[in-house]
Amino acid sequence: VTPGDILRAFQNLVSPNPCLRDAVLARQEIDLRIGAAFTRLQTLRLREAFPSLFPEKVMLSYGPCQFPTLGFVIDRFMEVENFVSEAFWTIDVVVAKDGVEAKLQWNRERVFDEYVASVFCEMCCEAPHARVIRLEQRPQQKPKPLPLNTVELQKLASRKLHLSSERTMTIAEALYNRGLISYPRTETDRFSSDINLRDLVREQTSHGEWGAFAQGLLDGGMDAPRQGRNDDRAHPPIHPVKLPKDNLDSDHARVYELVARHFLASCSRNAEGLQTTCTVELGTELFKAQGLMVIARNYLDVYKYETWQARQIPAFALGD
Repeated sequence: VTPGDILRAFQNLVSPNPCLRDAVLARQEIDLRIGAAFTRLQTLRLREAFPSLFPEKVMLSYGPCQFPTLGFVIDRFMEVENFVSEAFWTIDVVVAKDGVEAKLQWNRERVFDEYVASVFCEMCCEAPHARVIRLEQRPQQKPKPLPLNTVELQKLASRKLHLSSERTMTIAEALYNRGLISYPRTETDRFSSDINLRDLVREQTSHGEWGAFAQGLLDGGMDAPRQGRNDDRAHPPIHPVKLPKDNLDSDHARVYELVARHFLASCSRNAEGLQTTCTVELGTELFKAQGLMVIARNYLDVYKYETWQARQIPAFALGD
């Protein structure tokens, strides 16, 4: 809760919403009965039945979110375990013009029969030349990230910062308790219309690394965040509330930076580019090469966790 939120609430007093009140009470009751009570029950019962597996200091936690999540993990594990790889064959073609090379992608992508693949390959090798039969150019966008929820924070921190989920949430809760970020346990990935995003962006303008980008958003570069599908109606997406006054230690500073850069990126514009697709005919087969020219990086200027590299292909002309 920001000072602006509190001020607006006092300036616009209304009767409490009984539905929200009842929802909070129900959630507290469910958390108590299912979480605290059943954790204690099953820990004591299973410790008595299997003392070698559950010594005195081990607690067997239970929660309404934990077991469905465990189910997802097991399902994915079984998919990986039961996967049977299958050999396939493809045709790689490299073309060049004016010293610039491009690797072409076969329209069929792959076949699962070696003999069939060898027939296609011989047909291509026997063709006297390859010919450009189609050139297309169209705008391309790389979408900015959705507003940040808990699951995405944990995934990003694991991939980009090499922090475990437990460590990430411990740090996030510490940042929340210091009033630096919003509540870090939320499923919501869409901002409601009553949140003043410009005030939150303005808080970041004095930062030494991304302050200039935040100011650029306020000066006209701001765009409405994408609207995700999830809204738990309890907490907004994770976002920075204010800048830290004191220096944070390494991991705390990196998690805060991730939250801040993600928020600013979500308030920026999509990256823009121009994609060129060249279709080449070789014998009876078609191949494609795609090039990309990045026109405007936009959110990528602050979001260092993603890249969008230009891809150069030869300057083909129709009929080459």
